[in-house]
Amino acid sequence: MSSPSAVNEFPGSSQPSDSSLADTARRSLSHGAWFGNLVIVLFLVSQVLDAVLTYLGLTIGLSEGNPLVAYSFHHAGVGPGLTVAKLFAVGCSMALHLLGLHRVLAMLTVMYLSLAILPWTYLLYFAR
Repeated sequence: MSSPSAVNEFPGSSQPSDSSLADTARRSLSHGAWFGNLVIVLFLVSQVLDAVLTYLGLTIGLSEGNPLVAYSFHHAGVGPGLTVAKLFAVGCSMALHLLGLHRVLAMLTVMYLSLAILPWTYLLYFAR
């Protein structure tokens, strides 16, 4: 009697069987895959938080600390400037994710949370 994987393969075929595809899928959901997915989700959440906090800060009279983003606000307006800045950040983060540079993306996420989210939160809290 033949093994289950041999039943799914044609003689002389180099195509993997269904069971080997399932094994590959199981392995792809290993430590590296869930870590990379978690990091990209955290980065995207930090981008949304930064966009909301930046908009709130600008509406109460605070200024943007990043000179490139502040320049885009001055020339394109807050909405378009913020949208372009966030889309650029998301595009770069997706490139890092697809290249498998998850540790780099994790370090950038931690830096972003500590250098953008926490300062905006602090300023907005004490600006009331």
